[in-house]
Amino acid sequence: MKLVEVSWLDSYTDGGWGKYEPEKTLTQTYGLLVRKDEDWVTLAMTKEEGYWGNLWYIPAVNVVEIREIEDIKKDPSEEGPRGYTEDN
Repeated sequence: MKLVEVSWLDSYTDGGWGKYEPEKTLTQTYGLLVRKDEDWVTLAMTKEEGYWGNLWYIPAVNVVEIREIEDIKKDPSEEGPRGYTEDN
């Protein structure tokens, strides 16, 4: 399981009257990488007991970069929260 940062080109609206001047604005989204294929990069905000929480589907065509932050070797649901000890 990997914690990643996905940089992607998001859509947006420009309310009101104006000239046609689109801007490319990158959005960064952070989460657990669930799956990456030709259509979607899917992230989750949480994982517990085999279930993904708050799935985020980003169109793969909009993805500019995926940067790995951390490779999580062990399922976090098997441990206490990071930094947690019985003394806390």
